[in-house]
Amino acid sequence: MFRSRLGKLLDLWTETGLLAPGQADRLMADFEARSPAYSLAGVLGLLAALLLGAGVVVLIAANWELFPRIARVLLICTLIAAALMTAAVLQRKGHSRLADAALLFSVLCFGAGIALVGQMYHLSGDERDASLLWAVGGLLTAIVFAAPITSVLAALLACAHLWFAFDGDWSPAIATTALALAVVAALASFRARSVLSRQIVWVLMIGWLIWQFSIWEPADPGYVIAAVGAGLLALGSAPGSPLVRLVGPHGEASFYGLALLLSGLAVIQFDFSFDTVANPVPVIVPVLVLAVAVGAISLAGRANAAIRWLAYAGFAAETFYLATVTIGTMLGTSGFLLVGGVILALSAWAVLRLERRLKSSGESR
Repeated sequence: MFRSRLGKLLDLWTETGLLAPGQADRLMADFEARSPAYSLAGVLGLLAALLLGAGVVVLIAANWELFPRIARVLLICTLIAAALMTAAVLQRKGHSRLADAALLFSVLCFGAGIALVGQMYHLSGDERDASLLWAVGGLLTAIVFAAPITSVLAALLACAHLWFAFDGDWSPAIATTALALAVVAALASFRARSVLSRQIVWVLMIGWLIWQFSIWEPADPGYVIAAVGAGLLALGSAPGSPLVRLVGPHGEASFYGLALLLSGLAVIQFDFSFDTVANPVPVIVPVLVLAVAVGAISLAGRANAAIRWLAYAGFAAETFYLATVTIGTMLGTSGFLLVGGVILALSAWAVLRLERRLKSSGESR
């Protein structure tokens, strides 16, 4: 999709004289050289790795009693070692997709080995300990081989460990371990240059922060989520912030910060009733939501399309909510529809004026 759009833009720029003849072909060739090539063999290899990994687990589990204990351990270790050596050879020869498939198979075998060896030797532990060990193995594999697919699987395993840790008893050691796992997952995502695993790591980090705030009994979830979101949005937008130097201004940190801030304000808003006249919160929160949406569009709408569309969604949802709650109680169905349409039309006009102003300010620069 992006390649097709880029080709049309290059052709347009060539026709209008922005690019000299031949430059478009060189730019497209450079883009294709930098982009990961699609390979049917690689895709089939990944699917085969998933099926083989599941097959190994089922085969060993079904015939576990036929193998001596030492043979069981050697079998699992042999499968893992063979998959890692195969991945190293394939990676050296340039078959990255097939190498990813071999690494994926090794990580799946490692997880099966954890479960089966623990069952065989009756080792004490729970899902949290097993997920931690499995995630550590996956992260080490992803870091050593700089494998994107493996980094995604390892990040998901780290999320599973955070879920099991959140479901159990809290302690400083457990919380620190989960945070360290998230940091290692971030390192693995950057080393593998995997956009998907980096997004998962952002969710993992945010989940860890919310988990820490949730242990405070007096803290309200809506206020906690909004506070975390406001902090991320500020750190992701401030010029001197370390997050800006790491991921760029108005990048992923700003997007997730805005999402959390709007979500937290929505939780606060639904916790209160508009019937309570003495409480100013139901009146202040809608104004904050609209102000945050307009502010996010003005601040980062030009730099990040995802932030712009998220702000549009928040603005439209809040406008519709206000129309439903306030106007719907005062007017009939037809009056509600008419006034609601007028409000949405005025909102669309305001957003259009704001977009034109952003576009004119960008062109003046």
